[in-house]
Order: sequence, then C-alpha cells, then structure tokens
Amino acid sequence: MSKASSRLAYSPDRNGGCTDRSSSVRRHRRGLRIGAAMVAAGIVAPLVHVTDGGAVGENLLSVNQNGFEAGTSGIVAQDGASISTVSTVRYAGERSLRIKARKKGKPKVVAASTTPGLGAVPASPGATYSGSAELRSSASHPARCQLDWYRNDGSFHSRTNGGLVTAGNSAWSRATCAGSAPAGASFVALRFEFSQLGSLESGYVDDAWIRGGATTTTTTAPVTPSDPAFAYRISAGTFNEVVVDGNTFLADRDYLGGSTAGPMSYEIADTADDDLYRKHRWGMAGYTVSVPVPGLYRVRLHFAEVVFQAAGYRVFDVLAEGGLVIDDLDVARRVGANRALVEEFTVSVDDALDLRFNAVIEDPMVSGIEVLSEPGSATTTAPVTTTTTAPPTTTTTAPPAATTTTTAPPTTTTTAPPTTTTTTAPPATTTTPPSSSSHPDASTTGVPAGTVLRPSGTIYTTAPGQVIDAMDVSGSIRVVHDNVVIRRTRVRNPGGEAIWQDPSRRGLVIEDCELDGTGNPNGAAAVAFANFTIRRCDIHHFGEGITASGNTVIEDNYLHDFVSYVAQGAHQDGIQMEWGSNQVVRHNTVLMNVDGANSAIWVSWQEHRNIRIEDNLVAGASFTIGAGGGGPNGNYDTHVTNNRISTRYYPRGGYFGPFTYTDGAVLSGNVWHESGLPVS
Repeated sequence: MSKASSRLAYSPDRNGGCTDRSSSVRRHRRGLRIGAAMVAAGIVAPLVHVTDGGAVGENLLSVNQNGFEAGTSGIVAQDGASISTVSTVRYAGERSLRIKARKKGKPKVVAASTTPGLGAVPASPGATYSGSAELRSSASHPARCQLDWYRNDGSFHSRTNGGLVTAGNSAWSRATCAGSAPAGASFVALRFEFSQLGSLESGYVDDAWIRGGATTTTTTAPVTPSDPAFAYRISAGTFNEVVVDGNTFLADRDYLGGSTAGPMSYEIADTADDDLYRKHRWGMAGYTVSVPVPGLYRVRLHFAEVVFQAAGYRVFDVLAEGGLVIDDLDVARRVGANRALVEEFTVSVDDALDLRFNAVIEDPMVSGIEVLSEPGSATTTAPVTTTTTAPPTTTTTAPPAATTTTTAPPTTTTTAPPTTTTTTAPPATTTTPPSSSSHPDASTTGVPAGTVLRPSGTIYTTAPGQVIDAMDVSGSIRVVHDNVVIRRTRVRNPGGEAIWQDPSRRGLVIEDCELDGTGNPNGAAAVAFANFTIRRCDIHHFGEGITASGNTVIEDNYLHDFVSYVAQGAHQDGIQMEWGSNQVVRHNTVLMNVDGANSAIWVSWQEHRNIRIEDNLVAGASFTIGAGGGGPNGNYDTHVTNNRISTRYYPRGGYFGPFTYTDGAVLSGNVWHESGLPVS
C-alpha cells in the first residue's frame, strides 16, 4: 500500500508538516476534524479507504482514532507510556499522536492502542482484518502495528504482530498488520509499538486504520505443512537482516518482552556466521510464531553464551506448545563460552507456535530462531519430539527443615496452576471507617514465619491462573497471563520492578510477599502497572513502592526504607496512581523517608474516577498525599478519608504540608497520628 493511497494526496514536508497536492485532500482532512460528532450522530457515513486499485473499504476506527485531531479520545497508553497529541509533527491535517516513556531509564518498548476490551472494534471469528498506520520517531527506531484480540467479556485473547519498520525522524513509514480473528475473539484493537525509545524520545502515529470483517473463502488448494516456501528465520536481538548459508534471518520480531545485548567483539567458535551469535535477546517470556496451516514443524534455536564465561551462571528451560523440549540448558556447560550451539526439535502446531523460555538461574537468551515446514508431514496432532542432546544429570540434596530462609533444591517451574482463581474487585463507592487496630508493620506483612522457600531466578508466567507460591526469587516476576496468584514469596535483586504485569492482563493477586529492592540500579517501583490486588506485603529499598494505573486494590501493606534517586531527577512516590480509575488504597503504612521525594501517596493530574485513599498511616515527602486536583484533566470522585498523617519526619507530615492538589477531592476524617487531632 502506498503512502499516497493511504492518505490520498498528502506527503510529509521537511518541517514534519505536509504538502497539499490536491484540493480534495483539504476537504478530506477538514472533514476529519469536524466529523467525529457527525459520525457518532449518524449524520455522515464512516471513513472510507481508497486503495491503489480503487477498491473501497470502510475504516472501522472512529474519526479521531484515525487522525487524532480532537485529542487522545479513544486511545489508551500501554507499556508505561504517556500519550498526547502534537501539531509540530504530523502526517496530514493539524495533529498526530505522540507516545513517550513515562519514566527515565534505559531505552524501552512503549506503546498505545485504540480502545481495548469491550470498547474495541467488534470482530467476527474467522473474518480477516488488516491494520495500518503511519509511524515516525524523534530518532530512527524499530516500530510496528499489531492487532490485539479480545474475548466477549473484554479480556485479552491474543496478539497478531505486523512486521517491523524503521520509524525515522525525517519521514513517515507505513506499518501494516493483518490476521483472521481467532476462535473466541469478539473484538479487535490496533496497537502501535515503538522499540528502544529513550526517556527524551517520542514516537508519532497518524492515519490509523482497521479494515475488513468479511469472512474469506477460497477455492484454491490449501497450503500444506510440506510446502517448502514456508521458512521463518529471525536474528534475535537485532534490527537488521543477517544472511547465514544463503538464508536470510530477518530482524527480531514476535517476541514477548525482554531486552537486547551486543554486538559483542568475541570471535564465535564452531561457526562461520559470527554475526548471528554476537547479539541476542535476553529476559523474554517467549516468541509467538504464526504458521500457515496445522502440522509438524522443525524448530532450530541458535545460542552462544557471550556474557558469562563459565558454566552455572545462566540456566533455563525451553517449552514449545506447552511441552518441555530443552531442560536446564546451560550453554557454557554444554559447549563452552563464545561457541555456537544449535538445538533442534519438531513440534505439532495448530495456528501459532508458542515458544517459552523459563529462567532457572539468571535470564534466558537466544540468538536466532528458525521454524521450518517438515517435509512430507500431514496435518497432525503428534506430540512434541526432540532431537537435542540430553542435558547433564544433576543431583540435588534433600530440602532442610522448615525455616524462613531456604536451602531447598532449585526448581525450574512454579507450582501447578489451580483449577480456579478468583480476584477481589475494587468496591465502587464505599469508604472504610477508621481502623481500630494498628497499621501494618514488619510483624504483620511479608512471608509468614516457617515458610520454606525454594530458590529461583527470574520467573515468567506460563499459563492463566498460575500460582507462584513459596519461592525465593533472585530477579523478578514477569506476569504475562491473566489471573496469576503470587503468594508467600520473596523477590530480591530485581534490577527493576520486582513484579511487573503486562497492562493488558487482569486478575493478578499478590499477597504475603517480601519485595526487597536492595542494590537496584534505578528508581523503579516494586510493583507495576494495573489490574491487580496486593495485600500484606513488606516492600522496602525501592525508589517507589507501587505504580498503579487502574482497577487496583492496595491494602494492608508496609512500604518503608525507600532509597533516594532524587539526584537523578526521579519523581519519587510511595504509592503512585499516574492514571486510571477504580483504585482503592486502604490501611497501608507508607513511610516515605527520602528528602525531596514527591509524596507518600500520589494521584496524578490525569483524568481519573473512583479513587479511594482511606485509613492509611503516611509520613514524609514534600506532601504526604497528593490528591490529583487542579490539573488540566480534572478530578473525578477522589476521596481522601480517615487517614493518619504522622510527624515522624516533618512537623507538618510532609516538608510543605500534609496535602496538595486537593481541588475537586473529598477530604474528611483525616487526623494527626501522634495526637489524634483533625488535620486542618
């Protein structure tokens, strides 16, 4: 699809604006600016897309989701991003969408989506949909569009990835994605993702489309798994193609989280293709690879240990379609450091290969992935088979008697998922009367005494409803499934968030855990981002305690001994509600001991509704509680009630006082902790 066809006759000018090449374009874009209300009222027809061949297809997105002329209505920030519209960089018309990382730190993936869940575009299972958008960035960064599928209850179903494009700083690039709505999907949203954005960089989006909806049929012979044309090869951790033995490995794609490392300067032994092995992706949950038809596929995974120069420092498992195919892989032990290793297995796949990498010690990594149709195979349900070399036998000692610190044998997986998991929903409007009991401290939070903990490296969830219980995690827990339960677990040395949940996931419950940020290299929060309940947890030595972005319950936790990152420009809060509605912060102790910190509990200026801050013991920071009023987006139904403000650090609770930004908020029943007198 050409740029001209997708936006009629617009082309970007050198100043980031546009050059009008026909009067029809002016009429088209003027219609976008005034059309949202008219479409909603049924006065005018939806947008129509004119393709190269002259075919007409309806844009299923709203007028504002296409051109962003009226602000960010219908767009949701994801992956820790913030969104706005700008006029300085635009593909056509007056404005485009800007996506930025909210926090300082190393380059990261940031994203935004059209309205997800029940507010997304209705989709029919089996029908084909295509998405597209013009993408640009403040520097040259990999970017893509994706189709997010949602079930009829609004929960996330799956994602279809488009190919990566380079979003440059002087020209727009057209990103496309397409797929058939999977069984069980009832809605589809368009997601825009930018990789490797730094804290001062932005990604820009314009001219977004979702088209389709018709169920496609064909009379041609179906593709079979033995079709030699199907070969999927990617060079993990790279943004450029790599040619190996005449085969092209495409730039990295279809990954679930993680970061990149390299290129390293080492010579790689046992291969003539050093460039494939000098870079890798690490810390990912896995990859999802679409295949043409069900059948048996051969998978080759390429590894080289270029970080740790001795065995025992990185060990992980590989699963395909839920089955274990490589157990306790230690590349340095198997072949040595800086040497190529290829593991190969076959697996039966229905519509998309689900590859998972589970940490045992340190984070997993991979340098290249090949998925090839297996010659002569018919559509089959054969089980996973493997031709990899058997891993070395390991011997573990018997677990010790029950203690709160563990020397129990390492395990490679968490406990089995339960058959059912329930999550407490935030109450809609009620408030809690002042507590007659003491507030949380070390004696009432954290891992219960007598719990035997099993050591583990970083854990990525592997299934909905998974329970992670009684673990001693050196690293972090990355939640990429719904309804996960984390209980009686200690997380140390996270190198960032201790527990991170994909914002599109729901139902996470965290209870009776200790989260220790000692030694963290940055001011990350212990827990992020949305759709979770956390209770009775001991959280300490982080820059921030909890970042909550909607549909959260935070109760009976002890947050204390924060580490200062103020000198690095951090905006530190004990509990931070940056945006999002339906949030309850109840009966917590939050002792913000950092001089120059922002607040113990903070509600931002972003639009929000149904926020309840009640019966907490708080102390310290510039202001103990920021209630989110007075900002440009307004304050909707925030109640700050029956809290106890302590003078532990400052005579006025916070350095400047107990409250700030209270316009529009309801404050009642708040008292000084030491005297019991009302806070005026």
